[in-house]
Amino acid sequence: MLEKFRGMRAVQTGNVADLATAAPERRRNIRLTTVFQVAKIRTEGHEELCILRDISPNGLKAEIYRPIAVGETVTVEFRTGHAVHGCVVWARDSFVGVAFIDAVSVVGILSHSSFDERVGRIRPPRLEVRMPARLRSPEHDVDVEVVDISQAGAKLLVDRAFPPNAICDLWLPLLDRKRGLMRWCRDGTAGLMFAEPIAFRDFAAWRQTLAAQAEQASA
Repeated sequence: MLEKFRGMRAVQTGNVADLATAAPERRRNIRLTTVFQVAKIRTEGHEELCILRDISPNGLKAEIYRPIAVGETVTVEFRTGHAVHGCVVWARDSFVGVAFIDAVSVVGILSHSSFDERVGRIRPPRLEVRMPARLRSPEHDVDVEVVDISQAGAKLLVDRAFPPNAICDLWLPLLDRKRGLMRWCRDGTAGLMFAEPIAFRDFAAWRQTLAAQAEQASA
C-alpha cells in the first residue's frame, strides 16, 4: 500500500523544504492551508490526539506524541466531525506526513462544525478509554469508570444519579484533580465538563506517562 501512495502522492510532506523534490507541475497544484488545531489520529487498535500543522487536498502534516511508523494506514478525525483515511508516507521527530486515499475539500472538512447542543460549542476530539477514577460531589463520593475523555471533559459510567450542573471533582490515574460540572446523567452514564480544559501538552504528557506505565507493567 505504501508503494501505491509513494507513486501517487510521495511529495505530500507538508512544508516547502520537503516539496523541493516534487515535479514542477505537481508543486504548482499543491495548495497548503496552515492550521493549528487538535485532531484525533487512529491506527489499527489505537488512537491518540495530534496537532494538525498544515493540510492540502491530498495530505496533511501532524505533530504526534506517540510514534507511528511509515506505511501505517491511519484515520484522522477533525474537530468538525469529518474523518479522512490515509497512509503515513514520512515520519520525522514528532511529525508525520499523511497522504489521503482520496482528495478532500479542505474548506469542507475545516468549516462544517460538529455541534454539541448540550454545551453549545464545537466538541474537541475524544479518546475512547477504560480507566477507573474517583468522583466526588457534595452528595456522593464514589468509584466510577471513564469510557471516553477529551481535553474538555469525560464520559463516565456511574451507579447513581447526579443532578445536572452539580459541581464535581474527578481524580484520574496519574492526573491531578479535575473540577467540573455535571452536564447530564442518564441510563448509568454521565457527562462531566471540566471547569478548565486540559492543555494539549499536559494531556499528551499524561497519555505518554500512562503508556509507559502500561509497558512497564506488561514487561
